[in-house]
Amino acid sequence: MRADVTHLTPLFFLIFHCFHAHILLPTEYPGHIGGRCLASFDCDPSGPKVCVTLAAVRDCFADCPNAADEECPVNKVLCDSRMRRGCGKCVRMEERDMQCSDRRCLFFIAGRNICSELEHFKCTSTDNCVLPHWIGDGIDDCADGSDEDLCALQLPGCNQTKISSIIASPFDVDAPVKNLIEGCREGEFQCITSHECISIVDVLDGIEQCNDGSDERYCKDTGNEMCQKPKQCSFNPAICMFTCDCPLGYSRTSSGLCIPSLAPAFSSDCADLQRRYHSVESGLFKLNDWSCSKPELCPFIAHCEMNLFGGGWTIIMQRFNTSLNFDKDLLEYENGFSLDDSNFWIGLERMYRLTNRPQRTNELILRLLTASNGQIITVRYSHFIVYEKSLGYRLNIGSITYGNGMDTTNELAQSQLCPFITSSEKECVGGGGWWRKGCQQKGVLTATNKAQGTYPGLNWNGKRLSAVQMLIRPRGYRNQDSMCDKDGFVRDWSSFCIIITMFGGPPEGAEVSWSNHRLPYQIVDDDSKEVSPVVGHVMIRYNKALIVWGGYYRAEDNDFRYRSSSFLYILPAGLLTGCNDVKWILYHVPHGDVPPSTSGACAILCDCSVFIFGGYVRRSAPNNILEGYSSAMYVLDLVQERWSLIVTDDDSLIPTPRDKMAGWCYRKKCYYFGGYGPRPFDMPNSALYLRDVGEFVSDDNSPFYWNNQLLIFDPNSGKQLNWTLAKVGGAIPSARAASACTFLEQFDNILLFGGRNKNQRLNDLYLLDLSSLIWTQIEVTGINEPEGRTWCSLNTVFPNQALLYGGYSNEARALSDFWRIEIKKDNGEHYLGTWTAVDTKYEVNSCRLWHTGAVIEGQLFVCGGADALLEEHIKISGVMKKRIEPLPLLAICLGVLYPLVKEVSVLPASLQLRFAWARYILSRGYQALHMDTEYFKRYKLLKILEMC
Repeated sequence: MRADVTHLTPLFFLIFHCFHAHILLPTEYPGHIGGRCLASFDCDPSGPKVCVTLAAVRDCFADCPNAADEECPVNKVLCDSRMRRGCGKCVRMEERDMQCSDRRCLFFIAGRNICSELEHFKCTSTDNCVLPHWIGDGIDDCADGSDEDLCALQLPGCNQTKISSIIASPFDVDAPVKNLIEGCREGEFQCITSHECISIVDVLDGIEQCNDGSDERYCKDTGNEMCQKPKQCSFNPAICMFTCDCPLGYSRTSSGLCIPSLAPAFSSDCADLQRRYHSVESGLFKLNDWSCSKPELCPFIAHCEMNLFGGGWTIIMQRFNTSLNFDKDLLEYENGFSLDDSNFWIGLERMYRLTNRPQRTNELILRLLTASNGQIITVRYSHFIVYEKSLGYRLNIGSITYGNGMDTTNELAQSQLCPFITSSEKECVGGGGWWRKGCQQKGVLTATNKAQGTYPGLNWNGKRLSAVQMLIRPRGYRNQDSMCDKDGFVRDWSSFCIIITMFGGPPEGAEVSWSNHRLPYQIVDDDSKEVSPVVGHVMIRYNKALIVWGGYYRAEDNDFRYRSSSFLYILPAGLLTGCNDVKWILYHVPHGDVPPSTSGACAILCDCSVFIFGGYVRRSAPNNILEGYSSAMYVLDLVQERWSLIVTDDDSLIPTPRDKMAGWCYRKKCYYFGGYGPRPFDMPNSALYLRDVGEFVSDDNSPFYWNNQLLIFDPNSGKQLNWTLAKVGGAIPSARAASACTFLEQFDNILLFGGRNKNQRLNDLYLLDLSSLIWTQIEVTGINEPEGRTWCSLNTVFPNQALLYGGYSNEARALSDFWRIEIKKDNGEHYLGTWTAVDTKYEVNSCRLWHTGAVIEGQLFVCGGADALLEEHIKISGVMKKRIEPLPLLAICLGVLYPLVKEVSVLPASLQLRFAWARYILSRGYQALHMDTEYFKRYKLLKILEMC
């Protein structure tokens, strides 16, 4: 007998509302709710009894045999089912033209039936029609992305990166994929005569992949004859080509492969692989087991993710089709299994070996795709360790260090120190092997995704999941062109090092002075010099050290002095420096084409070389250098410790002279945005001009101008000089100089803030997609935002957050405020930014403009800068430190133990053994902190930077 639905009290539906986005009423699903299944959903009231939980209704998974749980309620229709995400939504018939995204532009817009117009664009998979000027504007009007797929439409803006919005991976709906239009994708080698494309990892690996055999035989058959001795034919993975010899910073293997000098000898995980092949794309690769006596004889296969947060991730579990069964026995879980290319488990034994490598703790990222709305939940854990078999493959999981704001619930907390148990050992409804204590445990990501009874299927905090990924990577790993800046805030591409881009130079026609308040210092090469506060300098980050170059300082006689351009000022800024005063290292690099003394240049670290472009040059009579704005490019090779001037003997185009640019390195190329300087004669709108230009004129009779050009310098082009004016699209920022930028790894974009245009100092925000070169202006939400400014610093503190400090206001004031900006995406794919003022306790010397800043290990370091302009007495502190994350326990412990390091030696020998490990660590810290002159004289520049 069917139960009377009136017996279900209103309290039941009120309680259920707390667990479901919409209260399911019996009237919406007559017979399915409130009948024989009581508080569950009856799949077929007239057939065999099959009940599923109400949470499984309209969750984009058909759990009922007849899929009744995915049907719309009575009096509602389905729409948006053909969009890129989710499985549509149910709306009333009369509301679908207003509520449904897949037909929002179908009929009339502003009184126009655009679908009947000849020039409209018909969307690929939805019923939408788009006006021509809506195409490629950064807004997904089609709701399937087809109006923003510039490469598929063969429209301008599809740069050489060939971006497409149609992507196979469910986690990459917002990430670009490189289409093959001509040649090969980045990270691929094109066979010489047969022209097929193979991964650069497959070149010179001993197995012929090309039909013409050129990947293995090119040097032997042809290349060696083309190279003049002593140069040898070599394959350079950085440019995916065979060359004569390897570039600086690379070593040539016996097979002829160019490998970064600091890269590992073999690849034991995907991070190692990316260090050897910086531009390699995600895929399936052969790695080597580090625990073997001869790792090259112990290969294994692994899937690598080379785009997420910089790449280098080894995928240990992947379920792109969660309907497939992951319920296996212990032996299969131990050895690993693969259902197909997209659904696999790497194996417990492999996890044990990967996570127990000496001196290499791994972090974990979970990527979870919700079924109903296609949201990607990203949860990052501080560490992930699987113990050996004798301990039951127990799991040691760390705390959450990052969540993308959608759901940071820690459902793996119950798995901490649990052994791995399969369904044969503990029979649970969801099945699947996992680190678990009981059947009610959450976060079992290998469980079946079939809801039954009260079991809701595979979910995370109540959200049904359609795809799951588990990825590990060495903690603290940052992918660069080399080991340069391995802890910097970077996009993590091998060819990407965003290292501080700072601005300075003379303040728009005004002079600057400051006090000579001095920092503690340590001289390496010249005991007669001291480190003074400075403005107009540049700063780059290498590992946990800051390198300062150039700029002005005020001498004891109050005269302005430029910093000597042959000296680098190195500031160790790692954990150990929290135990003692900050101390400088002065390092002399006098070899090669030493640049003139400069302020306002832009310095970028890329491939273990520092590229210094532009700036304002001091007049130097001995070297015949005239004072003024510069367009020269100088390169400092950190390995060779030598300067080089990039020159050209032909009519190659170079940029106009400028200073106060923003800059970064991306895929082995240097990018420069904006700046201030003279405009070229007879070419007022041109970005590039010949070096020997005559007088400068302009329409407004001003010889100087601001610009919004994005220039690209390719040091690996094989030419002496290769500048390109980038073709950008979207909402391009206005011309400006002295803006601030940083990299947001969550969106894989550059974040640009503020700057000056004519007499206006700006506070607008833009994102630049680094693959498509499309600009997007960020819509600021909330009531508070910082005032317009120049000469401020902007540093990434979380993957989607940055910290703004100081600057120079429109009221000609030096600023001391801190602001945190958080960038998110709304459901309409728009970027939203929320500013929050940060309360600080700094009262003295806190106003700074023209400073430089960087975040290292949760601490902001601010170097130099003036507290005012156009005044006689201007004060500058040297280094200000602001902790933006809690001090790690290690630093606290070292701070206590450090003063006792010498006392350990007076203990009895039996006790000294117990302190041996502490003595080693503390002695290294002692050396780093005290920076003994003789100690550092034994090392070269690169070694000193690595020790920091």
